[in-house]
Amino acid sequence: MNVDSIINWVLVPLLRFPLVFFAFISHLYSLNYPKVYVALLIYTVIVNSVIKINEISKLRGPWMPLEDFPDAKCVLTGGAQGLGYDIVQTLLERFPKMEVIVIDIVDPKINNERVHYHYADLSQAKDVDIAVDTISDKYGDVDLLINCAGMRSKYEGFLSTNIHDITKVFQVNVFAPVRFIQRLAPKESKRQFYAVTIGSALGIVAPARISTYASTKSALIAFHDSWSYELTNKGINNIRTLLVLPGQMNTKMFNGFQPPKQFFAPVVESERLAKDIAAYCNIGMRGQLCTPLYVNFMHILAGMPQIIMELVRSFSEMDACLPDER
Repeated sequence: MNVDSIINWVLVPLLRFPLVFFAFISHLYSLNYPKVYVALLIYTVIVNSVIKINEISKLRGPWMPLEDFPDAKCVLTGGAQGLGYDIVQTLLERFPKMEVIVIDIVDPKINNERVHYHYADLSQAKDVDIAVDTISDKYGDVDLLINCAGMRSKYEGFLSTNIHDITKVFQVNVFAPVRFIQRLAPKESKRQFYAVTIGSALGIVAPARISTYASTKSALIAFHDSWSYELTNKGINNIRTLLVLPGQMNTKMFNGFQPPKQFFAPVVESERLAKDIAAYCNIGMRGQLCTPLYVNFMHILAGMPQIIMELVRSFSEMDACLPDER
């Protein structure tokens, strides 16, 4: 049990449908407040209408579900382990006709004829261009791009960070995914294309001792947002984007410490997140996928007065939980 479960199962239904709760209480205690009924009815209609309109907006324009494609092709970077591996498995299960092209430095060793592995060291710009050339020549147009590959720097103080390490992490986490998007996204064509960018909550509010990784995710979020609204401004609906912003995940990348305050900041299960990503890909849902719940409010936190920011950071222990790996 954590705060996400309580909010999703109790608070959200109560906020969306308070009329049901009030009707139950009124029946239980023989209450009669018709004006309250009317007010709650109006509130319920407005709230749920806004939610529905937002959903319609994120799905506007023609879109063929990926499950209806006769020969969908997906390029996924970083599919050998962690979230990327779970996404590959989920795509294979959900889309029986999809070919998945995995770009990684390690073979995912998935025994399926629809998985095609191509070696690439994404810390090398030359390898990125070779990988894209190979994909274009061998597989042609791509329908789905998932930039999942990533690496983190050591847990260490900012002044101790090596410039070579900074450059390498930026190449993998920022420049490589940007290059894949630039090369694989259609430019003048009307063909359907969906791009998923795996960001991080750390790109919004950065903890101490992980400045390099956090800054790469901030840069990646900025690239993604700018391009997404460029498409929106041009009225382009055949190309859609999804920014995934997870908190702490149960993968190897961030092992070596005990995540604090898990009641308020539960660890994200990569298998569950992979299923959510696949569902969004299928219907072409625009926008952001934030999990757990607190990630939805981190932009607000970043704009709070300094004293509030310091209190929240102190309570969460986010600046004290990471070890020093120097």
